[in-house]
Amino acid sequence: MRKQSVLLLILALAYASRYFNEPSYLALAEKAGDYYYENHLAKGYVGGGPAEILQAPDSESSGELAESFTALYEITRDEKWLKRACDAAAYFSTWVVSYDYKFPENSIFGQHGVQSAAPSGRAYRMSTAAPVSMCFRAISC
Repeated sequence: MRKQSVLLLILALAYASRYFNEPSYLALAEKAGDYYYENHLAKGYVGGGPAEILQAPDSESSGELAESFTALYEITRDEKWLKRACDAAAYFSTWVVSYDYKFPENSIFGQHGVQSAAPSGRAYRMSTAAPVSMCFRAISC
């Protein structure tokens, strides 16, 4: 299982715990959240989300962590998860593609003049290939 899938599983377990009124799902979500925070994000590394770069840093994984930590905060109201969501969002915001890749003219990105040099969070409507802006419902970092 790809790490990104695991990071989304934290969010899924958190919401499933509320929906099914099953505390063991929340306990597992928190255990996984603690693991990925302490062993990855707190050490300055999050990666493995995209299949083509399984062992490389990426923006997707930190975005998934931010969403998962936000879900844990929404459900538990434990400030620890809010802080961790902010940490993941800060890491996500540092992701930058530093050059404009020349997409083939006959590709969709080439036809639309998409630029790859941009920080994460700039939306496709702004003509960038960077990941779309994240929406954090409960975070005010």
